[in-house]
Amino acid sequence: MKLKNQVCSFKLAKKLESLNIKQDSLWWWCECQGGWGVFSVENKCKEEKSYAAFTVAELGDFLKDAPVQVMSVWIKGKREWSCILNTGMDDTHKIADTEANARAKMVCYLKEKNL
Repeated sequence: MKLKNQVCSFKLAKKLESLNIKQDSLWWWCECQGGWGVFSVENKCKEEKSYAAFTVAELGDFLKDAPVQVMSVWIKGKREWSCILNTGMDDTHKIADTEANARAKMVCYLKEKNL
């Protein structure tokens, strides 16, 4: 599996940082030669702006106390990932192309709603 499918997207990494999620990850989105790429914490750009590229496991840690369920689903013939906040009456679904992105969207949602 490609690394980019195991960490949250650049867009979601920026959003998580803007929501003041602690930037502590094994992987980082860094700007390199005019583009953004994922680098290990050991090779992280020190001078340039960088964003934590949280892994599925790291995002799962943020969600450990929330009643969430993550599953692979098929939508219009395409595999997607769903992260569901089970609240009983009105469940909240976050759908994304990777499990990491579905989890990242849920972390953003919970932070924005102060849950």
